[in-house]
Amino acid sequence: METKISAADLESGLSDVLDRIRDRGERFVVECDGEAIAVLAPSAPKPGITWGEFVALLRDLPRPDPGFADDLEKIHAWQGMVGRPEHHGPPSSEVAPHRARQRSPSAE
Repeated sequence: METKISAADLESGLSDVLDRIRDRGERFVVECDGEAIAVLAPSAPKPGITWGEFVALLRDLPRPDPGFADDLEKIHAWQGMVGRPEHHGPPSSEVAPHRARQRSPSAE
């Protein structure tokens, strides 16, 4: 929506005009002696996505496989051991078999 406003009306109602731009996305054409001299409009949207777009992206992602939660629990338990010199990572037998196959050098 675009509204024409005189420079004098803008001067007296600047706060209201700015609120309408911010809250309703309105655009104002500022006129002086009947001539358009400026346009006041919302600034460009900030980069990023809306919550609705985020939810739509999540909805389209593949679901984790059944062993995913087990793998997370094992990783979490292993992280509690980090810093102990005798532990250099989870043994491959502790990772779900399908994940161990994906990580093996022969599969690459």
